[in-house]
Amino acid sequence: MCFLSLYYIYGLYVKFLCNFFMGLRV
Repeated sequence: MCFLSLYYIYGLYVKFLCNFFMGLRV
């Protein structure tokens, strides 16, 4: 369970970074 929550948070973090860098490019 803890591993799954950690994986989920990591996924949201990567998604946030991706959107952040895409915003900087545009």
